[in-house]
This record gives sequence, structure tokens and C-alpha cells, in this order.
Amino acid sequence: MEKFVTKYGVFIGERKDILPLVKPFIRANQQNEKFWGFIVTDCTIKIYYSWADYIRSVKFPQNTHATAYYLPQKNRIGIISPTIRKQVHSWNELFLHEVNHVYCKHTTTGYVPAWMYEGIAICFEKSYETLDKKRWKQWFFAQKRKGKSLYFNCNKWRHKNASYYYSASYLVVDFLLRTGGRNKLCSLLKKLPAYGSHDRVKTIISKHYSTTWEELIENAFC
Repeated sequence: MEKFVTKYGVFIGERKDILPLVKPFIRANQQNEKFWGFIVTDCTIKIYYSWADYIRSVKFPQNTHATAYYLPQKNRIGIISPTIRKQVHSWNELFLHEVNHVYCKHTTTGYVPAWMYEGIAICFEKSYETLDKKRWKQWFFAQKRKGKSLYFNCNKWRHKNASYYYSASYLVVDFLLRTGGRNKLCSLLKKLPAYGSHDRVKTIISKHYSTTWEELIENAFC
């Protein structure tokens, strides 16, 4: 295993696997640096060569489809080697998404729920712009009629129903951005408490956007 140092962080892995990732990683940082208005230079990018080690490093379920992750506590992007599991996204898409998590984490010392992390990153990478919003609106209101709610912060539900989770997260954050723009979202992140709960975060978001959580969610799906 080698270390490869860049302006924005350090890669750990085999050199032949690191080299194709360097340019996409640097481009993703440059775009995030421009969006967020600051630079992060201490991220670690670790390539794993064992599926067991990979899922153990972030406590993913054995059957997860995720081939990369960002762990805020360690400021680490983890990637499973493509020799072990094929990546479903291009390196450009993958790093735009994961590096956005890095900058989001460095924007606040508060508790950012997983759905918000994912929604912001998906909006940034722009891969969901062609999402069939009408279909997801119908799905959301069908859940509501069944007495179910969008419980964004449950890891088991998140991994078992990834397409629902990521699409729902995208639509909510997309609504926040369309409502108040980047600056309002950034000021929200800075208001989040260090040891908040999901319910506490919902209250802060609602107050910040002068609405109720229920109205916010319904408008996001309209």
C-alpha cells in the first residue's frame, strides 16, 4: 500500500489504482471549493481490497450496493477496489458526490442527518435532474395515505430502499435550494446543534424556512 499526496488530501492504496482517481478527485475539489467558498486539504481516500474490510470500516450491511462512502468522523472517503466490485458510477460522478460530503461536513460543527448529506451531494452532482418528479409525488402521497412517513434517518431503511431514500432526499434538498438558494442552506447548516436529534433538526429547518415540517415535505413533492 502506498500514499499519494495531493493538494486536497492523501490517497492510500496501490499506485496503479490511485493514479486514475487523482484527476477526478482534484476536479471535484475545485468545483466544491468554488461552490462552498473554502478549501479542504486533509481528506484521506482509502482504497479497500477486501469486501469484508470495506463494509467493516463503515459498518455497512453485508448486502449493501454502496461502493464508496464518506465517514465524517475520520474525514475519510472509502472506495472498494474495482478489482473486487465494479463501480456503478464514473469516477467523476463518484468524487463530485463524496467530496461534496467532505465540504458539507466542514461547513458546520453541527449534526447533519444522513438524508441532508445525501440530498445536498445529489443536487451538486446533478445526476437526478431528470428524475420523474410526478412519479415520486404519487409515491409519497401513497405512503401518506397508508399512514407512513418519510423516515430519512434510518440506516436499515436507507440501504434496503436506496432508490426511495436518495430520491426523497434529493427532492427535499432541491426544494430548499429552490426556496432559499445556496446561502440560506449554508446558514442553516451552521445553525445545526452539535448533538441534535432528527426531530430537533426538523424543528430548526422548519423555523429557518418559516414553515412547518409537514408543509415543507409536501411542497417538496409537489
